[in-house]
Amino acid sequence: MTPLMTSAVAGHVPLTEYFASLCETTSSQKIQANELLGATFLDKRHDISMAYQFWRKALTLRFVDENL
Repeated sequence: MTPLMTSAVAGHVPLTEYFASLCETTSSQKIQANELLGATFLDKRHDISMAYQFWRKALTLRFVDENL
């Protein structure tokens, strides 16, 4: 598991955003990290509002990149 995915599954938002901002992080990895953050916030923290925000960000990233 990559550091990006590890931070996302732990629900550590600032660290996940840092890893996502690195130039070598692909769009696909950013999308997966946001989806995983959403799942983590829903499952572990029972915060549907934050889960929705992360899933919406992932969907927005999908629409920005036509290849995904």
